Amino acid sequence: MKKIFACVWALLLSGVVASSVFAAQTMPSTTPHLAGASLHGQSRLRVIVHVYDTALYVPAGFVVSQAFAQPIALAIRSARTVKAHSLVGQIMKELKRQALPVATLAKYEAELTAVMPAAQPGDTLTGVYTPSTGWALYFKDQRLAQWNDEAFGKAFFNIWLGEQTSELGMRSDLLKLK
Repeated sequence: MKKIFACVWALLLSGVVASSVFAAQTMPSTTPHLAGASLHGQSRLRVIVHVYDTALYVPAGFVVSQAFAQPIALAIRSARTVKAHSLVGQIMKELKRQALPVATLAKYEAELTAVMPAAQPGDTLTGVYTPSTGWALYFKDQRLAQWNDEAFGKAFFNIWLGEQTSELGMRSDLLKLK
């Protein structure tokens, strides 16, 4: 019994998290930020407790292998109270996994810090990526920012959709890879 407890404790301390497909849809089937898009996949992040739900919205004919060749939206609904600097810090931690240049990371951090609000349970942050244009960030259905920076958009979305994500189960759920 001590060995089992020790193993579980070690997993919790190491930051192991779980994502799972919901038994019932908990995210809306459409998003107002991307006309004609519908829910493709959804997942839940848990780190001992429920942290957030996320959903990927795509247009008809979406092809996973060409995800950035078409407009997509990613909605993240908070289940916890999170300070703005904590949100930016976690995003930056994930962006660093993508081996982006230090100057690029500093630029992205400054831009996100300038617009990122604190989140309360139920608040939704939605990113909308548009090929050849860039991306926009919405909070509670109000646009926070629009960036004409396609690389920034891809980096942001790759936090959840990229092969280097720290949450491969979530990526699989969102892109329906299983």
